[in-house]
Amino acid sequence: MVSTAAINWDTEAKMLGADPTATLALDRSAWERLGAIFTEVDDGDGETPGLATATVQVAGVPVQFGVLYYSGGDSTYLLLPGTDPERLSTIALLETLQAARALRIETDLLDLANGKPPLTLEDRVAELERQLAETQSELTARRRRPTKRPGKRPVRKAAAKTSRSSMQGT
Repeated sequence: MVSTAAINWDTEAKMLGADPTATLALDRSAWERLGAIFTEVDDGDGETPGLATATVQVAGVPVQFGVLYYSGGDSTYLLLPGTDPERLSTIALLETLQAARALRIETDLLDLANGKPPLTLEDRVAELERQLAETQSELTARRRRPTKRPGKRPVRKAAAKTSRSSMQGT
């Protein structure tokens, strides 16, 4: 089991090129109990929300993420860098944070940025099966050797022709 120590919080928030990818039913103090250090940042709209950033290992790869908190709110926004993060990337991050005991997806995930409900276990298994089938199909296509065409015989080299006269000794 991963612990909250697996979340490496930055001592001062780093700027992220990210949009909110999920809304969580965790307030600032819940994140601070986990070690988050919030820095007030200007959001460009006249407000200064708190931003905390951290790095966590997701499937063995370090992933930087952020938590955005607007004063007086009882929820926070999860930020995942990149352009239009893939839904599965967000779910993978959420699952990693859940394994680190930072949140519980069933109770703390309010919504995903794309407006779709969270993936169920069956959805995730179906997606993994689809990806596996694609990978196997690609591997099979690469391994195929040219097959014989039906009804065609291999071309044989013509034997050297000898004249009848040379065979008969004339």
